Amino acid sequence: MDLVLFGTILSVATVLMAWSGLYRPTVFYTTAESLVIGTYLGFTFAEGLRVLANTVFVPLFQKGLWMSDLSLLFILGLLYYSRLIKGKEWPSRIPMAILAGIATGLAVQGTVYPQILQQLILGSIIGKTVFDTVSNILIVILTFTALSYMIYTREHRGLLRISSRIGRIGLMAAFGWTLGTYFMSLITLVVGQVGMLVTQPGIYLTIPAVMLVFTDIIRRMRT
Repeated sequence: MDLVLFGTILSVATVLMAWSGLYRPTVFYTTAESLVIGTYLGFTFAEGLRVLANTVFVPLFQKGLWMSDLSLLFILGLLYYSRLIKGKEWPSRIPMAILAGIATGLAVQGTVYPQILQQLILGSIIGKTVFDTVSNILIVILTFTALSYMIYTREHRGLLRISSRIGRIGLMAAFGWTLGTYFMSLITLVVGQVGMLVTQPGIYLTIPAVMLVFTDIIRRMRT
């Protein structure tokens, strides 16, 4: 059998087993769940070993670069495994704290300028069209009001109360847009899977699956 054809049939079977959970929990759903999780973990483990070998073991043990910064990273990585030793887990907090600090710093660096400071640049308010100008003014207003909503050291009264309420509306709109974008990406994924289910060779698995569901529904109605 052609590998492409076999891969398509396997993908269709996995999708149908996973979608069976929309009807009711079945052994097909748990099997698909186990396959997906196992495949993901296996791929992640293999990719992790490849990256570890190319970036750590080859430079240190084959090229002898022990005086480089890789030695420090190698030691910090080994400290993670101290969590496997009961009662001696505290060394693992060191690399975890360093990693959390680096991730926070990168997140702040990549967020403050484009999402806050850039919205406050006066030169960017005047757009090419009236719509762009109004949109930029709204962005500046909602940026200030959203920041005022995050003030917890003072009670929201007077002007701060009005500003915080406007900021809350802006935050809700932003969260709604983010959620809508996420759902649209999921719908796109579902549409792509439906196209695979209703074309050859997936249709030959979809029809028996639908017939099996209707048979189970009729059986349950009679009982």
